[in-house]
Amino acid sequence: MFKSDQNYLRDVHYQKRKDINNVVFTLSTFLIALGIQGLLPLPPLYAWFMVFSGNLAIYWVAWNENKRKLMFLTIVMFFAQATNLLNQWGAI
Repeated sequence: MFKSDQNYLRDVHYQKRKDINNVVFTLSTFLIALGIQGLLPLPPLYAWFMVFSGNLAIYWVAWNENKRKLMFLTIVMFFAQATNLLNQWGAI
């Protein structure tokens, strides 16, 4: 295999991984938005699932791309979203 073929394969693999990360990030953002929206409140278990799984997916993307600031921001935002959910149901 020639060196140019290896570079081409590496570039194709990188682009595919980037595309997958973009799709996962977009879907997880919608999950979080649906979980914390206040127009049509969801049952608590569904809202917690959407917020937790959405943040977990964003954290996974940040881990794959080695973005430490996004990892930290995801954790901080999860706590903010969790307190918002607790406040919606009168737990706080």
